[in-house]
Amino acid sequence: MKTEPNTPTVSVLMCVFNGEKYLKEAMDSILCQTFTDFEFIIIDDNSTDRSVDMIRSYTDRRIRLFRNEENIGLTKSLNKGIELARGKYIARMDADDISLPDRLAVQVQFMEENPQVSLVATHIALIDTEGAIKGYWQDDIDTTTHEKIVNRLPHSNCIAHPSIVIRSEILKRYRYNEECTNSQDWELWLRLSTTGHTFAKITEVKLHYRIHHNSISCTSSANGVNKKIERLYFIFIKNQLRNKNFSLTLLKVLIKYLKLFINRKKIEASNWVYQWRIKFFLWRQLRKHDIILFFPFYHLGGAERVHADITKTISAYQPLVLFTSYSKDTTFKKQFEQSANTIELDYVIHSMGEKNMLRFIASCINRKKKKQILFGANSKLFYDILPYISDPQIIKIDLIHAFHHPHEWGYEKYSLPHVSALNQRIVINQKTFEDMQEQYENNNITPELKKRILLVHNQVAIPNDLPAKSSDKMIVLYSGQDSHEKRAHIVENIAKRMYELGIQDVEFHIAGYLKENISPNLKFWGIVTDEHQLNSLYKKSHAILITSSREGFPMSLLEGMAHGAIPISTKVGGIPYYITDGLTGFLIDNVEDENLIVEQFIEKILKIARKPAMREEMSLHAYQYVVQNFHPDIFSNNYRALFNINA
Repeated sequence: MKTEPNTPTVSVLMCVFNGEKYLKEAMDSILCQTFTDFEFIIIDDNSTDRSVDMIRSYTDRRIRLFRNEENIGLTKSLNKGIELARGKYIARMDADDISLPDRLAVQVQFMEENPQVSLVATHIALIDTEGAIKGYWQDDIDTTTHEKIVNRLPHSNCIAHPSIVIRSEILKRYRYNEECTNSQDWELWLRLSTTGHTFAKITEVKLHYRIHHNSISCTSSANGVNKKIERLYFIFIKNQLRNKNFSLTLLKVLIKYLKLFINRKKIEASNWVYQWRIKFFLWRQLRKHDIILFFPFYHLGGAERVHADITKTISAYQPLVLFTSYSKDTTFKKQFEQSANTIELDYVIHSMGEKNMLRFIASCINRKKKKQILFGANSKLFYDILPYISDPQIIKIDLIHAFHHPHEWGYEKYSLPHVSALNQRIVINQKTFEDMQEQYENNNITPELKKRILLVHNQVAIPNDLPAKSSDKMIVLYSGQDSHEKRAHIVENIAKRMYELGIQDVEFHIAGYLKENISPNLKFWGIVTDEHQLNSLYKKSHAILITSSREGFPMSLLEGMAHGAIPISTKVGGIPYYITDGLTGFLIDNVEDENLIVEQFIEKILKIARKPAMREEMSLHAYQYVVQNFHPDIFSNNYRALFNINA
């Protein structure tokens, strides 16, 4: 295949920008290809996370890492990689996708056997953040031949960019159009289709394409996507006319562009009336309320439960709640609506645009003569609006639940530029209080501002008496989501392992998600939204497990302790500050080896399973600790004092 010694057959080209989360999986999928004659060109676009360190940890000589001195964007980075490519073919790869082991072998063989083909793609499968296949891309499935691809391209993209192998000489000649910051691949396919190049597609899945919150396909609204397509068409038409390259594809694209343009103008005209109505509604609500709460969601979640409790506590002050993001379910919606007026800004943002909406809300708040309180928790929009608030009498308060990993994005980092604008900062546990103090010192923030940090513990509903537990069988409960940091699969592994060990007197219950059962001693309850049903689970549970890799101080732990369930938790976040190991619960070392974590949990579960007297004593201590520190009266008094704007 090669014409020159030491020249690879394929140059795999991958661009990276802050891609550490999925980078190792993507790189491993290339380095483990059955076809081995390739160079792996990685262009790092000035990442600020650990991406470069991860790449440098590999010793494979096929890797060629180049780092941009400044962030130049994907299109320019791709063109830089094309210049560096030495292979006969260039294969694209993205830093969050997975190539199947024989992908390159199949595509290279096809290109060698079909010299008339300029580019070959493959079918793709869509995967989620955990790597599970969630579906397929219909435009990709429908277009299997050159004719079908060329006929579809003027209407929609049908070639998965990271799945292609293209002849190097062709890509070096055409390159990506640097006017295109989005859809640069689609614009290239259109140009190639007008100049007689042949497309092909392997009709088997050879790449797993990851869909997550950072991907364009997830974050773009329909209106935003149409604007990007309209711009892409405009760039293509302009360049084709400039080069006098008239073709049927150009005509089809021109017709599509005109339809999009005319439709956009119609929508903009109707939106003007709609936006005027929205602004009038917002103006009335914002002027009417003295307390405005910025919360992201009302769906199921520990933070959302706390936000609902805060709203209920100050319901006498008639607050207004602005929900700033889309909620996945309606778990706490009714509770919020019973305590406050509510507006879902997610829909307003799509119609008005975020900056336009921020300025409008701020102008309404600034013009109100009566003093107002703005309170935000887990809401990016809350911090974004602060620079627009000019009235010094307006009180600004935020709530930080927990600090994230140093390399992860979190509200404690996003809020840092706004520290001086905040009159009061609430944290919910001692660990976060100390983390914030340290953050202020590390960032040279005026010591005087430390006095604005206030620790207010969450509340939990507490039975008047410690619930009696059955002595027949020990019940172990996990109550929470099946998310990455919660590591609920560890609970499943604990149950499975204990069943394998022949332990018959311990039963596991999981509330918060539903999955196919893997062990007879394990029961899934799904998402439990009924408070009575959830309390019934807590009452009969002897222990409650937390297996998280990071936490603040989870509400499920407090709720379990309030019903006498002994907490057994990984030693993360604020949890060690509130659980005394061996007295009010057990702490598990958060080691890297999950098998060791499972063994530690089993040891503690068996300890209280085999010692009923110890179990009863620890249950009482857990209950008493919650009564003394997390009673609703303490919570209510703190928040009512905080929001008493007439005081």
